[in-house]
Amino acid sequence: MTERGLHKAVFAFFRSTFDPYQVVYHHTAVEAAGKAEWRGRESGALKGFADWMLLRRDVTDAGKVGFIELKAAGKYPSPEQEWFLETMRQHGHMRVVCRSPEEVEDTLNAWGVPMKVRVSA
Repeated sequence: MTERGLHKAVFAFFRSTFDPYQVVYHHTAVEAAGKAEWRGRESGALKGFADWMLLRRDVTDAGKVGFIELKAAGKYPSPEQEWFLETMRQHGHMRVVCRSPEEVEDTLNAWGVPMKVRVSA
């Protein structure tokens, strides 16, 4: 699966699975124009920011933040993406690199994120 196809599949999964009162998701497409035309820093965007950010409430009503970087098979995070994910770890946030919708689902299960449907559904 291409990275673009992976993004489309994960977006479709998120749209069908999350209750917006429990989980808010956001795609951070700051580099969508391509590296040669990337102008994100001019608007304050952070290079290396993860593809998806999830915000949710847990049973204690505390907020939880998770970051998901999507990569096609055989592709790896850039140094800026590695820095971002490590920095989020140091700040106590959940973060992961996933290569398939099934890995995203497994991650959400591990994080305790409520889901209405499954990838395989």
